[in-house]
Amino acid sequence: LAQALQTTLAAELIDVASWELLIDLSQGMGQERLARDFAQALEHEQQHEVRVRGWLAEDLHRLALTRH
Repeated sequence: LAQALQTTLAAELIDVASWELLIDLSQGMGQERLARDFAQALEHEQQHEVRVRGWLAEDLHRLALTRH
């Protein structure tokens, strides 16, 4: 489970970085409305990242407890 969650977290980090880049690019091109839409998507991805981090932390904690 931990390995799957680590892979999922990596994907979420890529998603967050991608939305941040799209926001920067659209702002640089004067597309403020598009940048706001991308910012909303970024917020959702950041929520996903936090959720996956929590799941991973819980699983790693569980693993640590079972190994001692």
